[in-house]
Parts: sequence; C-alpha cells; structure tokens
Amino acid sequence: MIKLFSKIFFLILFLNSLNISSQSKLIANEEINKVYIQKEIPLNYLNYIPEDQYILGQGDTIAIIFNNEEIKDKIFTIDSNGTIFTKRLKRIFIEGLTIEELTSLLNRKFQEFVIAPNISIEILRYRPVRVYINGEVVSPGIYLLGGKEIKNLTDDQGQKNLELFNSENGELNSLISEKINENKFTGISAPTIFDAIQLAQGITLYSDLTNIEVIRRNPISKGGGKIKTNLNFLNVLEFGSTNQNIRLMDGDVINIKKSKIPLNEQYKKATSTNLQSQYNKVFISGRVEQPGIKLINKSASLNDLILLSGGAKPLRGNIYHIRFNSDGTLTRKKIRYNRNAKDYTRNNPLLRSGDIVTVDSNILFKSSNTLSEITSPFVGIFSSYSFFKMLTE
Repeated sequence: MIKLFSKIFFLILFLNSLNISSQSKLIANEEINKVYIQKEIPLNYLNYIPEDQYILGQGDTIAIIFNNEEIKDKIFTIDSNGTIFTKRLKRIFIEGLTIEELTSLLNRKFQEFVIAPNISIEILRYRPVRVYINGEVVSPGIYLLGGKEIKNLTDDQGQKNLELFNSENGELNSLISEKINENKFTGISAPTIFDAIQLAQGITLYSDLTNIEVIRRNPISKGGGKIKTNLNFLNVLEFGSTNQNIRLMDGDVINIKKSKIPLNEQYKKATSTNLQSQYNKVFISGRVEQPGIKLINKSASLNDLILLSGGAKPLRGNIYHIRFNSDGTLTRKKIRYNRNAKDYTRNNPLLRSGDIVTVDSNILFKSSNTLSEITSPFVGIFSSYSFFKMLTE
C-alpha cells in the first residue's frame, strides 16, 4: 500500500513539473515578444548607406544634383568615349569611377566655382552589363544582360500609385517626374548570377554549383586591378539564399567548375526550377517505332527517349549516341541497350539538346537486307523474263 501511494505521489510531482515547465516556456515566449515589441530601431539606422561598388561606363544615365539654388539638376548619359559634357567643366571623362569616387571628384572640382557645392549623384538608368560565363554551362560565352523590368510606373496601376504618392507627399523630384512623363522611367532589377546561368541555357550534369568563381574589376580607389570571390550557388536553389545570387557588374567573369562525378540530385533540383529550360530537342533514328525529332524533359535519359519513340523494334543492334560539344568537338559513343539501366549511367546517359541517337540493326537484319539488295536486281530480271515469255507463248 505504501508503495502504491509513493508511486502516485511521484506521478503527481512529475505532472506538476511538466505544467510548471510549460508555463515557464509560455512566460518566456511572452517576455521575448514583449522585448521584441518594445525594442526601438535607432534613428541613425536611416543614415546607413551601403557602399556602392558599381563602376560607371558608357550608356549609364546619371543625374548630377546640386543643393545650391543657382545651379539646377542636370541629366547626363555617358557616351561611347566614357565622357559627359557639362557647362562648367566642359567634357570630362568619368568612365571607370564609382558613384562615391565621382561625387568626391566633382565636389572638389566645383569648389573652384561654387562655395560648398554639395553634389550628389543618382543613376537613373543602368547600362546593360556584358559578362563572360565559362565552364560547365550548356552554352558558355559572352552575354549582354540588361536586367528585368519590374513595373512600368506609367501604366494604369503605376499612375494611380504615383498620383496617390503626389497627393500625400507633394510633387516628386523634377528629374524623376520628367522621366515618368516621358514614359521612360521603369523599375529595373539588376542582373544576377541566376540570370547569367539562365541565359547560358542552364547547367550540365557535372556543374559544381557549390564553388562558382566570380572575377570583377576593382574600383580605382580600392587599388584597381581584379578581385575574386567564390559562391555556393546551390544554396540559392535549395534555400533561396539571395546573398549567394550576387548582382553582376560589367566585365564580370563567371567560372563554373566541373565536378569529377555526375551530380544527379543537384541537376534534378536545378531542372525543377526556372534556372533552365524544361525541355531538350533531340533526334532519334533507326530501329524504333516512331523516329524523328523529339521534345523531351531536361532530366530525361536515353531509355526515356526510346520509350517516348514507341520502343525499340525487333532485330535491333547497338545504339550510337552523337553529341556536338560546346568546345567544337564531336563525341560518338557506342551504347549497349539495357532497359533496366540506372539513369545517367554509361548505358543510359542524360541527353542534351541537339543530341543524335541512332538505334542500329543487328547482324541478322543487316545480312537479310544485304542479301535482299544483292538478289533484288536478279529477281527483277527473272520477273521481267517470265512476263515476256508469257506474252510470246
């Protein structure tokens, strides 16, 4: 009896401890929320301006803004020589400078004409950036990326938002208003690594996305030359890590290294996103039920293609896989067909757009065809002779 009461007592203590524990967690969460709500963001947060490493070049449109009332705001587009023409300074060369560098130089230069010019510069229109993407992508080379249009502020919804903004906050800066009225001001997102890979038609089975190298120009004030960084782009596909999908600058070089082994899971993950086209166009001929050009999924293998073509016919032989590589070479592989072969193996490779697959005939079928070709003229002669003999009898 005493043992029974002891067990009941300890059970009650255990349940109470659980209740206390859960209450303490609840109190702790409430305290956390309370602290979070009461915490204020310091006002100097608004004063933080990230350092802009963007290097100006031909095609950029900038606004040089003076706080002095005697000098009005001006808009300039950098010409093919990397210069702009100003009333005070005449033609000046500004290509290769960042916004901070140009602002500092102009403030020092305009002190010859104005006391405390207090110049600031805004980019109204970014030029398209030219990048070189190399390595394990379907189509490496030089690409021109102009960013993507987010929203045209002059459409119906954009105009309503603009009118609402003006009614609540007064008129916009005259430069911006002028651009909107000219139907030229749109929201443009800067091109990123994702955009470059997408434009190069996506990755291959051997692309090592965990180690992408980016080389770019270093600003003059930082010492010039080139700087390099390495990115784990796989985190972008798996977790949406935008910090690994960096903005591209003009002249960037992107190197996507090759893995020693096929990265099947990574490739399937990339194919399930809009990083690359979902389909490949390939050609199959020979001993299949429905030869011709086929549109297949990006992750489809050789066996998938044969199945899509109605299957292989009887008396088929070896299969030949022909591929034109991005480096200009031609690869021709002889494959032994096995319908149960694992995906992306030697006898069941991953297919690319432009691949040619030929299902050959076996020896028996070839011998039969050869014999038929040899005897067919004699059969024709014999048939003609028999027909002529029949007519003359």
